[in-house]
Amino acid sequence: MRFAEQTDPGFETRHLATLGLNIRPRGFSEAAGREFYAQVLARAGSLPGVEAASLASNAPFSVLRARSVSAAEQDTAAGPSTVTLIDAVEPGYFRAVRIPLLRGRTFNDEDSAIAPRVALVNETMARLFWSGKNPVGQRLRFFGESSSVEVVGLVKDSIYVSLGERPRLMAYLCLRQNYSPTVTLYVRTQGDPEATIGSVRREVQRLDPGILLSSPETLRQILRESLWQPRLGAILFGAFGVLAGLLTVVGIYGVISYSVGQRTREMGIRMALGAQARDVLWQVVTEGMILVAGGLVLGLIVTVPLSRVSSSLLFGVSAHDPLTLAMVASILLVTTLAACYVPARRATRIDPLTALRDE
Repeated sequence: MRFAEQTDPGFETRHLATLGLNIRPRGFSEAAGREFYAQVLARAGSLPGVEAASLASNAPFSVLRARSVSAAEQDTAAGPSTVTLIDAVEPGYFRAVRIPLLRGRTFNDEDSAIAPRVALVNETMARLFWSGKNPVGQRLRFFGESSSVEVVGLVKDSIYVSLGERPRLMAYLCLRQNYSPTVTLYVRTQGDPEATIGSVRREVQRLDPGILLSSPETLRQILRESLWQPRLGAILFGAFGVLAGLLTVVGIYGVISYSVGQRTREMGIRMALGAQARDVLWQVVTEGMILVAGGLVLGLIVTVPLSRVSSSLLFGVSAHDPLTLAMVASILLVTTLAACYVPARRATRIDPLTALRDE
């Protein structure tokens, strides 16, 4: 889980907190809702310790909105219609969240409800639609709309749904041009966000005590909470792995011990004919390790197709990471070597006369 918590989500998670707002039950008109959002941003941005504040229609790692979109021009690498994730954000969002701007510009105060509609796209969407060309100035058309939207900026890819996800298409629209009654307030603080987000919540409640608010959370908290499923999977797989390892060691020990017991007379004859203890030890260990080596080779072969199942639970390491596979194989070899050595050592203490007399 350490790798997962250190995964770069595409933006700065430190000193960042969120607060969900739902003004739908208040019955605000669109104009009243926009005015309320402006007041929220003004109040939050004026609080001590707040560096930047902005709004978005989606919460972190919870981008669920998606729409079919096509390029207005015909010379595009994408198909006639492609589904992309959508997030409507206020001007200042990219500064608050710190998603790097690669080309063009972000939204500003001129992108009002009556201004021409604009959008920003991420790197994955730019590569698919325009094959690495500059997307700034290109136009997109969303399904069901007659007018197109101009792309004014290109931003870095981020994680939108869950850690470990494959790169996804994302189009950012201006919240002032795409009103939403449910939004998430992002607050960038200069210090500990937990000490500031409570003040932000109180300021919002002073504006309207009837607004539905979600519990304020820091991005670090959200990140840890989003890892509960991979963490549970890691614990279970780790426990099963340890159990399988113990069963393997016990099984090999039992097989080798049984084999030594069945071959007591043979080993007694060998030692009576001059075989040294190290020769018997080497023979027993070698026979056991040949079986183990065969199992390891078979296991590595099976690992390749089965690694697709576990790849979604891995962070910061590939399912075919050679160092990890080498470490696991080494641990198995060492433990099984110990399991073979104990009965092999016992075999070297066989008294040839006693073994022959018993037979």
